[in-house]
Amino acid sequence: MKPLLRLKQGVLIALVLLIGLVVVATATVVSINQQRNDVLEQSVAARKISRLSTRMLVLTHTASEYMTETNVRQWWVVHQSITDELDHLHFSDESGEISTRLEERLSDFAALFSGFSHMLTSQEIDLDERRSSVLTDRLISEAEQLAELSYKVSDAAFSLQEALTQKRRNILFIFAVLFTANSFLLLLLIRYRVVRPLAQIENVANAMRAGNLNARCNLPEGDELGDVAAALDSLALELNNRLADLTSTTHLLEVAGRMCGVGAWTLDVNTHALSWSKQIYDIVEADFTHQPTLEEAIALYPEESAAKLSKALDDAARTGSDVNMELQLRTYKGNLIWVHVFGEVIWQGEGTKRKPWMIRGAFQNITERRCVEEEIRRAKEVAESASKAKGEFLSNISHEIRTPLNAVVGLAYILKQSKLDSSQLEFVEKLENAGRGLIDLVSGVLDVSKIEAGAMELETRPFSARHLMDSLADLMTGSLADKPIEFVVAVAPNVPDQLVGDETKLRQVLVNLAGNAIKFTENGYVKVGVTVDQLDKQHCVLRFIIQDTGLGMDAGAMKRLFQSFSQADSSISRRFGGTGIGLALSQKLVELMGGTISAVSAPGQGSLFAFSLMLSLDSKATAAAVTCEFAYDVVLVDSFKTQLDSTAHMVEWTGVVPQCFFNPEHALSMPPGQRPRLFVVNDQLHDMNGLKFAEKLKASHGPETKVVLMVRPKETEQLQHAQSARQVDALLMKPLSFSALKNVLQEVSGNASMASAAVNRLSNQNELVFLAGLTVLAVDDHKLNLMILKKILETHGAKVILAESGQAAIQVLSKPNHNDVDVCLMDVQMPEMDGMETCQYLRDQLGLRQLPILALTAGVMEADHQLALAAGMDEVLVKPLQIDKVLDAVKRWGTHLKQRVQMH
Repeated sequence: MKPLLRLKQGVLIALVLLIGLVVVATATVVSINQQRNDVLEQSVAARKISRLSTRMLVLTHTASEYMTETNVRQWWVVHQSITDELDHLHFSDESGEISTRLEERLSDFAALFSGFSHMLTSQEIDLDERRSSVLTDRLISEAEQLAELSYKVSDAAFSLQEALTQKRRNILFIFAVLFTANSFLLLLLIRYRVVRPLAQIENVANAMRAGNLNARCNLPEGDELGDVAAALDSLALELNNRLADLTSTTHLLEVAGRMCGVGAWTLDVNTHALSWSKQIYDIVEADFTHQPTLEEAIALYPEESAAKLSKALDDAARTGSDVNMELQLRTYKGNLIWVHVFGEVIWQGEGTKRKPWMIRGAFQNITERRCVEEEIRRAKEVAESASKAKGEFLSNISHEIRTPLNAVVGLAYILKQSKLDSSQLEFVEKLENAGRGLIDLVSGVLDVSKIEAGAMELETRPFSARHLMDSLADLMTGSLADKPIEFVVAVAPNVPDQLVGDETKLRQVLVNLAGNAIKFTENGYVKVGVTVDQLDKQHCVLRFIIQDTGLGMDAGAMKRLFQSFSQADSSISRRFGGTGIGLALSQKLVELMGGTISAVSAPGQGSLFAFSLMLSLDSKATAAAVTCEFAYDVVLVDSFKTQLDSTAHMVEWTGVVPQCFFNPEHALSMPPGQRPRLFVVNDQLHDMNGLKFAEKLKASHGPETKVVLMVRPKETEQLQHAQSARQVDALLMKPLSFSALKNVLQEVSGNASMASAAVNRLSNQNELVFLAGLTVLAVDDHKLNLMILKKILETHGAKVILAESGQAAIQVLSKPNHNDVDVCLMDVQMPEMDGMETCQYLRDQLGLRQLPILALTAGVMEADHQLALAAGMDEVLVKPLQIDKVLDAVKRWGTHLKQRVQMH
């Protein structure tokens, strides 16, 4: 049953009552004592009045017999004293009436005595007459009555004093009774609401301490101790549940320990007392009843392991560090196993008294894991050996393929420099493209291998976004030669131009994706777009989209899309060719650069590939766009909306805002403007071709109107006569690039036509002589490679010395006239004495530290290039050689050497 009042409230009420009684009793007693003191003073005054009345009676008798001045004066003194004492009397009720009568009697008596004394002084009567006088009798009578009244006043004062004393006794008795009753009730409250519940709580606490968590107080809630008892009951219930959980968990841990081979141990730091769990006894194959000592336990370990464990335990006891070791142990039955010993220190005390008390930890049998790790290590060694063999195989294959390809590409270059008719030139170009295609295939295989081996590294160099897209358009020209499709490169106007990143790998991804789109698109278009997703002062996120209107793919083909050496199906592989490595390589390169490539496709609806990359902005480059001033208003006419928008963006980048027309009839109907117009027209228009549109345009707008016709590469020769006949002013080859468009606009508008032509003619004349004056030593064990190098370098004006081995190169450079050699091109892989050994000999033995030595290698691994540079070579050129890079390197290093010689 819930109590009506809480303990605190009951105690508070009892204390309030007790304090109230004390306060009331004290106030009452103080009041009575005050009244009693007043009555006591009045009683004293009454007794004085009684004595003075008696004296007055005596003085009255004396005066009646012997009336003298002395007696009269004494009588008045006594009268005044009685009057003064009457002023101290303040009785109420009957005592007050007596006091009033006394005052009246005293006043009458004073008047009578005054008259009596006056009469005696005025008339001389003998003594007998005065005694017999009525006045004398009355005077004595008044004196007696006055004395009687004074005694009554005294008695009244004494009675009042006794009454107050009795009243005080009664009040004190009542207070004592009430105080005793209140104290008794308080004791009962403490007994039944405090002592008994506390005893019950204590019994339950003792029972819980003894392990009986089922004990309960069962006290009614509602007061403080009831709440404490309820909390204790709840705690007991929670502890009981926790104990059940702990028991279950302990059992589960024991089961897990048996399954995992893990046991627990404790070690007293001070006494070195060691205890094991049952699982440890099972691990060390010991009797469970046996209690080992620390020395006995350490003796189970081999000598080296025992020393390590002893040191670890000592360090833990001294510094508090953990024990964590994997050691060999010999069980009680002599079996050698591996165990993992882990321990942590338990501290005792606080502050400066804190010290290690116990080490407790786990003990696990890891023999099986160690065996698995050993197997994994061996398997890893085998895999690394296989990977190394694979890398060496790929490197060797790359070298063996690139070496003859170098000859193919070199011979094709030499043939292109000779006089060939159109059919022969076409055959040579096809031969060169085939060689380049095979090179790309080999490079793709090697790139995939390098990425999988983690050997692919990213370069961080400044580059131009628009130059990158221009180079993509130029690279795709050959793939579009036999395709009746449009290839559009669209760069959004807000795309930053000067970026920092790996341009080579980004171009490789775009070439792979664009080439793949072109290959599977028979009609329509392929678009490569670049937009800005995010832009700040230091970085930008560019989104690249490659969209086509080709075959498309179903869901099954999409699942296999990015698998190496896999295509949508075998029929596609047979129909279109290819190895299926391009998309897999593109995905790996995009992920390497921090992006993710995605694809959307449907059969017959084409495909869309997209990826985003974060690139840094080139802080050293200027942000100003390329601006050009034309004397013409630029007008774009194209019935292909995608290409029209892309061309408009390119023109806007030059600082000119063009007029765009999707319908050619609207362009023809334009009214004359203030300035002449320059029309950039697509050759493929609705209802007419570009040449027909140009004729109508010049006829309607006059010959001062300029027309630039965008044509496919194959159509260039067919339209040369139109340009010669001034039907069109220039031909712009598709796919369109920004640099080509800008140059054509400048040339047609007359801003730079003569200068451009002069520069082109000058460059053509200098192509054959820009290496004039340089002597090049070519070192290669393949005679065909030497012949190709000699032919190319001599074609460009250099003097060439050939050496078929490293020893031959040393002999040439050991001659007195070796200073004539300006640059040395040296093959790295040669028999007997390879290029690196030859380079080191030239640097160290002959002291030729100033001679530029350029490595020629078919190896594409960065590690191979670093080895060549570490051997003393100045630059690495990869086979098949790119002729422009070779010529640039020879000129750069040869000119640099001559400048240093001239300075000295």
